[in-house]
Amino acid sequence: MRTTASTPTASNTVQATISVKMPQFDLAKGDEVDITFSISNATDHPVPGPSFCNTTELVINGHLLADSSFIFNNGLAPVDKDSMFPPGGKDLFLYRLTRYFNKKGVYSVSWRGEHFQTEPLIFKVVSTRRK
Repeated sequence: MRTTASTPTASNTVQATISVKMPQFDLAKGDEVDITFSISNATDHPVPGPSFCNTTELVINGHLLADSSFIFNNGLAPVDKDSMFPPGGKDLFLYRLTRYFNKKGVYSVSWRGEHFQTEPLIFKVVSTRRK
């Protein structure tokens, strides 16, 4: 399972990465699904902050997460939504998203926006409770 997913490395692009701390989470043990987001502006020009916040989306198992806008506009934003993301700018932040992964299964998660899209991040949710 891939616990880190990123955009291809290329110059003059916005690069994004998402990761989790482990490839498998156990509901019965109370594991929390924390996704770490990293973004860097490898372009030679500033990128408007609102273009990150207003267009940032999470896709889970091929479906757009309806709460994406709420998540990225009501917590730590990928970049300051009221300013420019400068050339060479970097940001790293984490969201606890356990409530979106509360059923057993294999999850494929990607993060996309106007200027970037990560490769899918794959992890598994299990429950070791005995029936």
